[in-house]
Amino acid sequence: MDAPFFRTLAAALCPRLAGGRLGKIFEPAPGCLVFAHKTGRESAFLLFRPSKSGNILCLSPAKPPMPHDPGSRAMWLRKRVGDARVLGCVADWPTLRLGLLLDGRVLILDLREGPRVQESLPDGFGREPPWPPLERILHDDEVWRGFPHLSPSLRRRLRSLPENEARLLLERLAGGGHDGVWLPAGEDGPGEPALWPPAGDDAGAERVADPLLAARRAYEPRFYALLAGEAKAAAEAEKNARKRQKRLESLLDRDEERLRGLVAHAREAEALQAGVHLFADGPLPGTADLVHPDGGRVRVALDTRLSAAQNMQRLFALAAKGRRGLAHVAARRAAVAAETARTAAAPPPGPEEGRPVQAAPGARPLPKRWAGLPVKVFRTSDGFWAARGKSAKGNHALLTEGGSPHDYWLHVQDAPGAHVILRRDHPGQEVPERSLLEAAALAALSSPLKESAWADVLLAEVRHVRAIKGAAAGLVRLERPLRVLRVRPDPGLETGLLPS
Repeated sequence: MDAPFFRTLAAALCPRLAGGRLGKIFEPAPGCLVFAHKTGRESAFLLFRPSKSGNILCLSPAKPPMPHDPGSRAMWLRKRVGDARVLGCVADWPTLRLGLLLDGRVLILDLREGPRVQESLPDGFGREPPWPPLERILHDDEVWRGFPHLSPSLRRRLRSLPENEARLLLERLAGGGHDGVWLPAGEDGPGEPALWPPAGDDAGAERVADPLLAARRAYEPRFYALLAGEAKAAAEAEKNARKRQKRLESLLDRDEERLRGLVAHAREAEALQAGVHLFADGPLPGTADLVHPDGGRVRVALDTRLSAAQNMQRLFALAAKGRRGLAHVAARRAAVAAETARTAAAPPPGPEEGRPVQAAPGARPLPKRWAGLPVKVFRTSDGFWAARGKSAKGNHALLTEGGSPHDYWLHVQDAPGAHVILRRDHPGQEVPERSLLEAAALAALSSPLKESAWADVLLAEVRHVRAIKGAAAGLVRLERPLRVLRVRPDPGLETGLLPS
């Protein structure tokens, strides 16, 4: 994160954090921390990832998927700062550090080194740094050593501008001012936020007035990408573990079959023991049909280089070896079964886990939480999953069990009809307008407006839709609609969007 942008972000973030209370702390992926923050009835979630490069800090209204195990670092922080009231907030922006003043403690969120808890702020924390003259910035490649807030991107920008424009930009930044935040377009989403437009062609850059919103747009998708990548790695490891278990069980089956063949030599040895007197004189044959003491006949393969007694001892030894081996196989099989049981008893991945963040159309796996719900599933032309309730109970189950807080909810305006949930990978994911209109048409086609020329459909996030307690199934209270989509109900759309 660029230091000048961090300065602007902290100036907007500190008033939001001061006066609130820290809630639970989670580590949903290694190095990724989530701090729940409550102010009155409002909740927000501070997404934090320290790193030398690629650090993340933003405030999100959506709760990320929380793991069953909060993580050792999160538990350490919970014991020290959990449920503490934030009395104040101080930013030491040149070093990318944010200090939260708690009751008797200070939580320092260092974007480079990570969080730590201290009794007080370090000396000089929050002090405004000096700025060197423009001439030194332009000609001294080592100027950053004494002025760490002069980031590489800022130095490059100043050197790319005419001297008078560079001087104006430097004066504005030194005074703490800005004309907005620019988000350059990247292949996988917005690039690093900056307080100046990118050099060259600025057509692909988005200008955002609110630094909190700029940080969320830039960093929230990256945070969720890290969670998804960690979940994907865990799922792959689990898949490989199951393969290893299956391969081991196959090897154990093969060993057991071989060892049972060795144990079967005991019957041959017993038959030979009962008839050993038959071979007192003359050479041994290659095979002999002998009578077993229980009355049955047994064909025994004999080693002609050995005597009858030695053949008997060899067969008894092979049988004993087989019995010892079977005991070992049984112990190994029990260990494999115990490991399989532990894997099966482990908490399943959350509904947000295991999904590719930038999946190609049709590559997103069907959400596990939709399995068994009375819903009909569709896939939009852009590859997004959509589910529509088949009944009032299906509508209720879809909202309460099938939707994540950041998913989209759609329903015809001022008319009864089915609920439609449009799945999103993370709160910052942009859904193409085509997919929104297709999902809206699916809602209209399951309403009295299905034969109308046009239908108006409400669009909202699931977190702003509440089931009414005590009311009939499917009745909800919409707290904050995003917009109204006007669509033309096309009966052929449903067939076209059914997954293959």
